[in-house]
Amino acid sequence: MHPAIREVRLEDSRDLLAVYAPYVENTCVTFETLVPSEEEFRRRIELFRFSLGFPYFTAELNGELVGYAYSHPFHERSAYRFTAETSVYVRQGGGQKGVGSALYSELLTALKLRGIHTAMAILCYPNEASKRFHEKFGFREAGHFHEVGFKFGQWLDVGYLEKTL
Repeated sequence: MHPAIREVRLEDSRDLLAVYAPYVENTCVTFETLVPSEEEFRRRIELFRFSLGFPYFTAELNGELVGYAYSHPFHERSAYRFTAETSVYVRQGGGQKGVGSALYSELLTALKLRGIHTAMAILCYPNEASKRFHEKFGFREAGHFHEVGFKFGQWLDVGYLEKTL
C-alpha cells in the first residue's frame, strides 16, 4: 500500500511529535536530548512551512500519520538562501516500507520547484542505513566531523551529505 502524502497542517503537531519523540529518547538520529513540547513542535511547523515557505509533508496509511519530511534553511546568511537542510522521520516499528522514500521524493521535488539548488542532509555517524538511503537519492558525502555531539554518554560524529537539485 502506498502512503498518502500531503502538506503538513498545524494540527498535525501532536501526531508528528509522536513519530519524532522515540528518535529523541532512544537514538542518536537527532541530537536533541529532550523531547520538545507540542507547542514547540507547532512553532517549528509554523516557522519552516508557513513563515519561511519551505516544503513540509506528512505521510498517512489507513488514515494514520506514519511519517513526515521537512526542510528548512541550511544557514541564516543570505548567500545560503538556495540551500536547504532536509529531514525525514518514519514511525518506528510499524513496517511502513517505502514511506520514507515516498516522503523524500516529494520533498526533493518540491525543493527543486521552489528554486533550491542544493539539499543538505546531516547524519549521526555511524548510520549506514541512513547514508545508503540518502545515496539512493543521489546525495554524496561532503564532510565528516568527529566527536561534535554528545548524547547517551558518548561522543558522536556527524556526516554532511549534499545533493545538487
